[in-house]
Amino acid sequence: MKFTQFIILLGISTYLVSCGTMQTYEGTQLSSESTALIKSNFSNPFNYSVIKEIDGVELGADQINAEVLPGEHTLKINVSTRVGLRNYMGSKIVIVITDIGHIYKVHGEIKKGETWVWVTDESTGNIVAGEKYLDVVESHDKSSSDFSLKSVDGIIKAYEGPPLPAEQVAIIEPNYGSFTDSAYVKVIDGKKLGVLQIYNKIGVIPGEHTVDIYMSTGLGIHQARGRITLSFGAQAGHIYKVYGKIRKGEPWAWIIDASSDEIVAGKKP
Repeated sequence: MKFTQFIILLGISTYLVSCGTMQTYEGTQLSSESTALIKSNFSNPFNYSVIKEIDGVELGADQINAEVLPGEHTLKINVSTRVGLRNYMGSKIVIVITDIGHIYKVHGEIKKGETWVWVTDESTGNIVAGEKYLDVVESHDKSSSDFSLKSVDGIIKAYEGPPLPAEQVAIIEPNYGSFTDSAYVKVIDGKKLGVLQIYNKIGVIPGEHTVDIYMSTGLGIHQARGRITLSFGAQAGHIYKVYGKIRKGEPWAWIIDASSDEIVAGKKP
């Protein structure tokens, strides 16, 4: 990289350091012992993560940190990663639960065209929300999956024993039908799917099932992601389609019984 390009990036980083903090609650400012602080991360001029919105409210042009009350908060984080002469930008939604007196820092990176964000508690260094690229790849590769790769007909077999006839199982189907909205299952009944398995249909035995649904909305810099856990009762021979959207910073997910178009879990925005 040219020296002048580095100076420009360093200047951006220096500017961000001088920016302020937004008070996200009403009334007079409380002491740090009564609130929590969520900080943007610009320690690396080649890879920085900035809080764009919190709980649906956009931070001001001169604000990069957020002082919040303890509890659950939804963050929209913008990420910029520079590789050589190219600059990659992305955005993602993450939900974090804060504690009184704690300081949190957002992190992000763009790997293989996908935006990854996570939040750490500075007092422990532990990740409290979101996920890192390496963590997901290492925990969701084929060898670590809790299921066999696929049954003969290309459906993930999420039950024990030999494959059952179609009329004896229910099928859960991901939604990749839109360039701007997609939804898929990463965890079912506490068991995780491998990276390559989330694109497949999932076969389950009839009964109650709990699924972690991951959804994304938008493209490129405007892309946002989220996760919701839903439970539903599956019937043999039925196909259940998974849907998800991000609307105004909030994740939504629902499951439809394809035979009746009835929503059996979750709700639409």
